[in-house]
Amino acid sequence: MYSAYVKGFNSDIEEEVILEVNGVEIIGFMPFGIHFEPKRGIQYPISMSLVVLDDLDIQEVKDFEFGFYRIDESYSYKIKGILNCEKKTINAGFELSLEDEMLEDLWQYDNKNIQIKVDRINIEFAEE
Repeated sequence: MYSAYVKGFNSDIEEEVILEVNGVEIIGFMPFGIHFEPKRGIQYPISMSLVVLDDLDIQEVKDFEFGFYRIDESYSYKIKGILNCEKKTINAGFELSLEDEMLEDLWQYDNKNIQIKVDRINIEFAEE
């Protein structure tokens, strides 16, 4: 669970939300819609999940950059950080939880600086 500040919404795509999590702006997708009307400028608890539609694109990187890098105007991101397989996280400015299925192919990158490409970051607002 993360605390996210709502920065805005896309009036053309109702599932799109612009959030700030620990100082990182993320344009996410709400595939399950929303059960209440979140307000811009307010913090809410959210869950995030990474969506990879095909094979996971991962590589070890030598720089010590951390962060989320949006690819063009899409929902895709390159996420750079340190992988911790034991904790099931990538630290990309904050610890982002990874699902077990994603970790199966990542053990050789444990405690290394990596870059992964995800097709989308799904956002779900928690019950208030």
